[in-house]
Amino acid sequence: MPLTLQHYPGLVLAARPGVVPARLSLSRPSVATRVTALGLVEEVAADTLRDDYDLATGAYLGWCIEEPRTNLVRHARDLTQAVWSKTNAAVTKDATGADGTTGGACRVAATAAGAVVTQLVTAATAWHCFALDLKPLTVTGAVSVTVDGGATWTDVTGKLVAGRFTRVAVAKSVSNPVVGLRLSAAGDSVAADYAQCEAGAYPTSRIVTAASTVTRQGDVLTVPDLAGFWNRAEGTLVIDARCYGSDLPTSSPRQTLLSVGDTSAGTTAVIELQRQPDFASRLGWGFGTQVGYAAGATSNGLWSAEGYRRVALGWTAGQGDPTVAVDGATWRPALAGGGLVNAIDAAGRTLAIGHQRRGGVQRHLSGHVRLVLHYPRRLPDATLQELTA
Repeated sequence: MPLTLQHYPGLVLAARPGVVPARLSLSRPSVATRVTALGLVEEVAADTLRDDYDLATGAYLGWCIEEPRTNLVRHARDLTQAVWSKTNAAVTKDATGADGTTGGACRVAATAAGAVVTQLVTAATAWHCFALDLKPLTVTGAVSVTVDGGATWTDVTGKLVAGRFTRVAVAKSVSNPVVGLRLSAAGDSVAADYAQCEAGAYPTSRIVTAASTVTRQGDVLTVPDLAGFWNRAEGTLVIDARCYGSDLPTSSPRQTLLSVGDTSAGTTAVIELQRQPDFASRLGWGFGTQVGYAAGATSNGLWSAEGYRRVALGWTAGQGDPTVAVDGATWRPALAGGGLVNAIDAAGRTLAIGHQRRGGVQRHLSGHVRLVLHYPRRLPDATLQELTA
């Protein structure tokens, strides 16, 4: 993402391991987990920014920002507990965990073909996702997971890697999920850790439970003071981010990339940039207030694949032609009418990263953010394309 001598941002928020930008504020009133540079799962304290890494490759992913989620599975790290039903399976809690602790995970061994370990979860009909960290110990047959009590099994054998944990997942619209693991061949064994069932079409970071369910609260990242860099008359915002569930374009809620405004009912002047899977995974943006709102969108399917997207949004107050650039190639005018782009003062306003301000904190990103830029000018369309290439 090149920066030219003619255009310097007034605000730069760049994700770097161990660095919290001075302007950035974070609220999350619960512990949460991340993956470290060593490939280990780690629990971090409440109100702590999560630098996250890819479990398989070790690549730095940026800041982890997620919606509130509840792990409905009990004893997520201890499959020896009675809440887990076993058939043809011997389970012992003596394997090294995905967090590196001795005895942190369970060894599941098939005493006969078709070994199964399951847990019933009580929940209303909705999309539910079951995720599990697995490390192969002895695997000669298929290893499969289920979220519907074995009505369907998803073979995950090909995803497993010798000597290390891999997180596997399966999602389905179902009531009262029965989540579980199956080893097809007698004598096979795996290490299993961090079992998780949550309402949603994709998995989020690991939530540790014991005898009861546990909720991880949402990450709320903001720049609460816009003074010193905000221009009420015009501007440009740029973000480099990825969203969970991008391969499930119509089954997940809207995910907000950036939002500017406040949460007051009915009077909020706002700018929003969202992934909208309910409209076939288009990228949408809007300007206005809660009582007078205008929006536009790119062509459908823009965000229908996994991976990072670089997006730039430029606007001028009092005009109805804001412009969005995506990945250096896809941009088109918004559909708002003239005069619907409101001027937004710095006083009392907040730049929200990864959640919507209008109507309160909602529509979280659930993904990773690597970079946020703000320019106090509306940059030319060609420059927007250059910034997102």
